[in-house]
Amino acid sequence: MGIFGPIARALLDEGCSGEQIAAAVTALEQAREREREERLARLREGARLRQQRCRERKRALRHASRCDGPLPPSPEVPPKEYNQTPFLTPTSGERAPAPGRLPVDFEACAEDRAFGQAEGLSEGEVARSARDLKLWAAANAVRRADWHAELRRFMARDAETKRARGVAAPGAGKADIPTGIWVRRDSPQGDAWWTYARAATGRSPPIDKRGGWHFATEWPPAVTSAAVGAAP
Repeated sequence: MGIFGPIARALLDEGCSGEQIAAAVTALEQAREREREERLARLREGARLRQQRCRERKRALRHASRCDGPLPPSPEVPPKEYNQTPFLTPTSGERAPAPGRLPVDFEACAEDRAFGQAEGLSEGEVARSARDLKLWAAANAVRRADWHAELRRFMARDAETKRARGVAAPGAGKADIPTGIWVRRDSPQGDAWWTYARAATGRSPPIDKRGGWHFATEWPPAVTSAAVGAAP
């Protein structure tokens, strides 16, 4: 499979069938073929414009030889591919990250898992969202500048579906209780987690019958017990 070998092995490790792997590789090959065709089209357009400028220059020279007057300026119409400038963010002036394919070794980071926990997803459900993202990215050959943001979009969608089905409602069955560290709502850790969840997702985490919820860590990302040591 050439360059598609690592992707195929990653999909195989995720438990994908041979048909799914073949479909993903076929989609990638088609995307590469489209890129080649677009690059050739840009090169042909650039050659056409250069020939057009050459013809206009020759006509101007013939006209000058007849009229013995000054030469008109040569039109400057560079090809599109040579007239592009890097995109600069309006605030910092730095170059924005270029969209790219999903890395083969992409995994959910601590902030991603904390986001999922704040949305009411278990560790297994966060891993399933990451797996769905990998399959979707491989099958569609998409590019993104921030794949972690795309993963959180997948997790928010899955959490919304879970809430709509009532799985995350208080009093759900034992099989639906998420794993992780249980945090009481009326505690310093609970205040930090609920504040983080509202800021990150716009919603508060669920609350079970005991008055708390399960999270991946005791404190949300970038918050430690030392940072809130003065809290009662």
